[in-house]
Amino acid sequence: MGEISGGELLVRCLHAEGVRYIHGITDGTYMMVIEALERLGQDLGIRLIVPRHEAAAAHACDAYTRVTGDPAVVMACAGPGAANLLAGLMCAQAEGSPVVAVTTTRRSDISDSYFHQGGMQVSRH
Repeated sequence: MGEISGGELLVRCLHAEGVRYIHGITDGTYMMVIEALERLGQDLGIRLIVPRHEAAAAHACDAYTRVTGDPAVVMACAGPGAANLLAGLMCAQAEGSPVVAVTTTRRSDISDSYFHQGGMQVSRH
């Protein structure tokens, strides 16, 4: 049996659950998912929608699910990208909309060089 990437596994699982649209701003931290969508998206019927802001992506997912009843997925990078999803996700949760958020993280062994972007909330001095 051949190996598949985590991105391909995620895309295939989302397809199995009936997801047709993924909203998100492309980011290097989930490039495996973007590559899998590039290869498989058309055959599986999953389309990536790239908004201008993560908040718009979350609200678009909520609106889509309210109109269709189908599940929708929103993707964001770690830190500020994930934080920008919160208002839209809270609206979706309050209305019972089937919205799934997929966020990423960075390896802890390289994240110390980015204290201002998602570092641990402890004193560095």
